[in-house]
Amino acid sequence: MAYHEGGGSLGPSAPRRFYFAARNHLMLAGDHHAGGKLARVTRPVAVLALNVAHALTSPGGSTAAKLKATARGALDYARGRVGPAPA
Repeated sequence: MAYHEGGGSLGPSAPRRFYFAARNHLMLAGDHHAGGKLARVTRPVAVLALNVAHALTSPGGSTAAKLKATARGALDYARGRVGPAPA
C-alpha cells in the first residue's frame, strides 16, 4: 500500500504550484462547454480571478512570485502550452 501526502513535492506556497493551478484550472474550464457563448467568456475570467485571489491571500512565500507564476500559467494556457512548467 502506498500513502500520498498532498503537496509533498511542491510546498503550499511554491510558485510552481500557482503556475500549474492557474494553467490547469483554465484548461479544465475550457474543456467544459455547457452554458453557451457568455459562459465560455466569463468562465475563464472567473477562474483567473479566483487564482489571483488565492495568490494574494495564501500565506507564505512571495506574493509577487505567486502572482507572476499565476500570470505565466494563464499565458501558457492561452498559448496552448502543456506539460512541464518552463524553467
